Amino acid sequence: MKLRKKIVIQHQAKLPIRAFLVGFILLLLILQVVVSNRIAISGNQITQIEQKLDGLKQSNNNLGEKIASASSLTVIREKSLSLGFTKNITPYYVSTNLPVALELH
Repeated sequence: MKLRKKIVIQHQAKLPIRAFLVGFILLLLILQVVVSNRIAISGNQITQIEQKLDGLKQSNNNLGEKIASASSLTVIREKSLSLGFTKNITPYYVSTNLPVALELH
């Protein structure tokens, strides 16, 4: 009887250890799923940010080209002619007989 009681006690002692190990393994599996999900979401967000960045770079390049074309001499000349500016053939000089600095008395 003592032998049978000892075997039952040993078997009962192993049961909580097995339950603990099974619970721990399940906890680790759930943790792995959660971490993998967060990594996948982060990767998707990074991809979206990179796409926005590429779009902004393209827009920046287009604006740079517009600035370059708008500041070209041909465009500036045409704009000045449309505003009524003309080329002055005879220069106008400002000349006075006054000294550059006047003497105060």
